Amino acid sequence: QTFDVPLANGYRAALSGWTHTRQIARGFLKSGAGTATAVVKGLTPAAKYIYQVYMVHEVSNWEGEAKISVNHGHNAHVDQSDLNWAVLEGVAEATPRGEINFEFERVTAGHIDLSSIAIAKVGLAF
Repeated sequence: QTFDVPLANGYRAALSGWTHTRQIARGFLKSGAGTATAVVKGLTPAAKYIYQVYMVHEVSNWEGEAKISVNHGHNAHVDQSDLNWAVLEGVAEATPRGEINFEFERVTAGHIDLSSIAIAKVGLAF
């Protein structure tokens, strides 16, 4: 099942591989092995975008480590916790189809969460 989720700044993401939603995750969860994805769509091809990924879990004994890759690149190891801060941030270039692909995989026991993705086009300074 794929979920079409609105993001800030008018962008949308297609989420696949997520098993359910829960308030304690402030969004989507994935149970079990395998990869879940979030594909941000409708971007300008080859443009650069700044992003922040939030993985908040309000139950401390379910916190754990996850791997995230952006546009099929290097896997970043992140720790999800009950703190509302970005676990991963950076700049990525949109694909020729105008997308940025995020892949999530659980490393430790428990769930992986996706609470939010913040994204904005990198532009000229004012």
